[in-house]
Amino acid sequence: MTKRHLYFALCILGGLVPMAAEFLFWLFQHGLEVPGFLNELFTNRISAFFALAVIFSVIAVCVLAISERASLPSRLWGLPVAATICVGVSLGLPLFLYLRESARS
Repeated sequence: MTKRHLYFALCILGGLVPMAAEFLFWLFQHGLEVPGFLNELFTNRISAFFALAVIFSVIAVCVLAISERASLPSRLWGLPVAATICVGVSLGLPLFLYLRESARS
């Protein structure tokens, strides 16, 4: 398995697993209720710790993708940023690595 294939597999898993694990169930139950989502996200110190770690990871991946956009196909450089914001680092980072590896080959 090449690195490119591994990154692609991580894209699929990183997009599906977090969404299927709990978020879709919460979304179906509560809808797009942002205040309720944020309330549950920061309900205690340990969940706040993980939420803040993910938020800073999102910022880091977006900065990386934007600063490295020359190493990505010109039309697709914004895709990892959008994936990171919409789904999370679990999809955005492997997508960035996949696109960068694809551009190298």
